[in-house]
Amino acid sequence: ELGTFNGDGTGGWGVNRLVPLRDGNGATRIVEFGGTTTLRMNPSSGDLDYLLLVPATAPRIAQQPQGATVVEGRPVTFAVTTVDSDASAWQWRSNGVPIVGATGPTYTLAAAPLSANGARYSVVVSNAIGSSTSGDAMLGVTRDQVAPVVQRAFNNGLGTVVLEFDEPVRVPVGPVTTAFQISPALGINSAAEGDASHRIVLAVAPMTVGTRYTVTLTGVTDRADNPNPIAAGSTVSFVASELSPSNLGQDSVAGTVTRGATGEFDLTAKGGDIGGTTDGAAFAWQAITGNFDLRVRVADLTITDPYAVAGLMARVGQTGNGIFAGTFASSTRPGVFFESRGTVAAEAAVGTVRGGYPVNYPYTWLRLRRAGNELAGFGSLDGQRWTQVGSVTATLPAQLSVGLALAGRDAASVAMARFRDYGNATGALIAPFVPVREGLGVSSRRTRMVVSEIHYDTAVTGAGSASEFIEL
Repeated sequence: ELGTFNGDGTGGWGVNRLVPLRDGNGATRIVEFGGTTTLRMNPSSGDLDYLLLVPATAPRIAQQPQGATVVEGRPVTFAVTTVDSDASAWQWRSNGVPIVGATGPTYTLAAAPLSANGARYSVVVSNAIGSSTSGDAMLGVTRDQVAPVVQRAFNNGLGTVVLEFDEPVRVPVGPVTTAFQISPALGINSAAEGDASHRIVLAVAPMTVGTRYTVTLTGVTDRADNPNPIAAGSTVSFVASELSPSNLGQDSVAGTVTRGATGEFDLTAKGGDIGGTTDGAAFAWQAITGNFDLRVRVADLTITDPYAVAGLMARVGQTGNGIFAGTFASSTRPGVFFESRGTVAAEAAVGTVRGGYPVNYPYTWLRLRRAGNELAGFGSLDGQRWTQVGSVTATLPAQLSVGLALAGRDAASVAMARFRDYGNATGALIAPFVPVREGLGVSSRRTRMVVSEIHYDTAVTGAGSASEFIEL
């Protein structure tokens, strides 16, 4: 296969749009002809009017890499674009020396060191015909003179406290109790770097759920060339919770989790989406081994988008493209539904009962149950009588990350979900849902707007007129 043509339609007969032939990596395909050549095309949609063959050339740079100035330790990204995306290979260089592994259209320096001040970055772009070299982009790196700030603390299980800072930090050297104290009095066994450079993890004695703890810090420094110490006696507080906060798939979701009384959790998120091949959401989770049957009442959901979602979710790990299943509530349009991804990076599938299952805030009840390798979702209007809205069977490990999720879809707005009565589902009755309205009928249309029919009786009772179908 030489490649594919893919472009938006023009919407009119005789109105053409030229699109390039691209290979599997998205680069413009260069074809060598000799003698008699036959080209075959298998269109999946649209029409082919003609082929335009033009002489191939070396890549032409459309947008040069731009210079930048950053504070030491902060990330910086350089990018290059070419005319018609006609490059097939990239090699970034620093002061003329190739950078190992920097072979894409962008290059990111994750933490710019002070020693990189004045460095020149360029890129060689090439294809089968030849290559072009970009101009230099100058990097300026200024000294970090600002002390780190502890932004939040939370527990991950009842024996671990995670401290999160506004920049990468170093764990203090020396006795752990000299640098950290926790009140009410709680023993601290060790301190170590967390899963990211801006986190420190404390191993502590068992905490009590619902108790508010305050951590006092001294001696933590950033990673500057001349380290800046945190203000002595800095404090941060948190309430020990059954659920740990996480920004699923992407930190840009910037989710928060607030625990109230037993079973009460408020989540916020900016943007994010659950669906497609990868997810982003605020996720308040706990590790559960084996079967479970959980329920929660969604008391309120800020509708930042018609498809904003809040609900119960179980995942294999916390990667954005991982296997998951969940029961979600949304606006009145989607209502309550079940969504799942049975294999890593696959397209998520959505299901619900015929005609949809309604939301009923503040009494929108959701339930998620695991039985072996099956995960099933349910909806309820009262927390007692449940209707199954979907299920999935997948290869699951013994332990899953299970909890509450929120995705607002609109990155410019903060979505909030108020979850209440989170806990085990007991004595639950399974029953079919009987809608109070007629659901959508069958439709042969395949446009983005649903075209359906309803059965409508035009006659006054006893008038003898026949019923009709009305197309919507």
